[in-house]
Amino acid sequence: MGCCTSNKLIPTSGLDIETITQAINKSQLKTLTKLKVHLLKSESQQSLINEGFILFNNIKLSPLGYALYREQFKSFKHLHENLGASFEALDLLLEKANTSIIEFICNKGLLQFLSYYLPIYEKYDYHKISIDLNETTTFDFDKTIVIDSRANRSFTPLQLAVNKCHLHIVDYICEYFDGRINVIKDFDINYQDDYTGENCAMIACRRGILPMVKYLYENTKANFKALNKRNENVLVITAAASKTQRSNEYFQVFAYLIEHVKVDFSSSYEDLLLLLEDEKIVQYFETVLERCGIKRRKSEVEEKFRPNPFTPVMQFRVGETVNENFQLGSMKDSEASTQSVLSNIKPDEGRMTVFLASILSYFDRDN
Repeated sequence: MGCCTSNKLIPTSGLDIETITQAINKSQLKTLTKLKVHLLKSESQQSLINEGFILFNNIKLSPLGYALYREQFKSFKHLHENLGASFEALDLLLEKANTSIIEFICNKGLLQFLSYYLPIYEKYDYHKISIDLNETTTFDFDKTIVIDSRANRSFTPLQLAVNKCHLHIVDYICEYFDGRINVIKDFDINYQDDYTGENCAMIACRRGILPMVKYLYENTKANFKALNKRNENVLVITAAASKTQRSNEYFQVFAYLIEHVKVDFSSSYEDLLLLLEDEKIVQYFETVLERCGIKRRKSEVEEKFRPNPFTPVMQFRVGETVNENFQLGSMKDSEASTQSVLSNIKPDEGRMTVFLASILSYFDRDN
């Protein structure tokens, strides 16, 4: 793989780390070349270029990694092309920071880095490197989903760019792979991750990013009709997200999905009315329903699904001896309490499953 996997690391005490980092920050390419010639003379020392001897933000980085984190493209390219710095070795270092080169680039929106690195990434097939799930799978109890250490990580690099609203990155990737068949999942616009079942369209809607939603619908083949693992469509996802992040863009996204994307809401309009809290979106949706011949108000739906006041399910008759040491009340079914507290929600169990899931889903996702 790379030299950083070796147990025999070459001593770095003789290196002038400050000079190296300064040369990288100022794109002093000749200085970097001289350092390579004078300090890394022997063949055994050549591998030092890939070692993580630069501490930056509590992460041990190689010079190539430092150039990436400092967003110094000229130094990044020079280190790779002329000084023999290895992308593979850097990815192994970044794995310890729970990221990778391509993920970092897409997450930060570094277009110049992407245009240089994407062809290399694709050619080398980094995405095909197998992972031992027994060693790398961890549980993130804040997100309540299983995350493997390769991915941040349930988002693909493309999904990271969508989530961060890096439209220029998304556009570049979509143009790069336009017309391709069997695009790898890292850059598949419709890939639904194994944990949440979200694709790029769902992520954009959940984030309330109208420009991204419009771009995906009007310029790509993004699937806005898919359902996630909780059986939520993009309208339900948008409605639920608008509860926790009040923004006018959620109204715009919600209206765009109905008027332009034509997302079907015939079987979920009650769920949507229950979820929506933004008065502007509620009024808009009630008007849409009325135009469709559905005279429904949020207050009516809330009343329909309002649970009955709690009544005791069992009655106790005191005085009956159970075993030799205890006196317990024997239980008798109450004829007046044969229904569950949630019985008034019975009409559509699947609907309530979607409703409850859509609320719970926003406690286990980063926004």
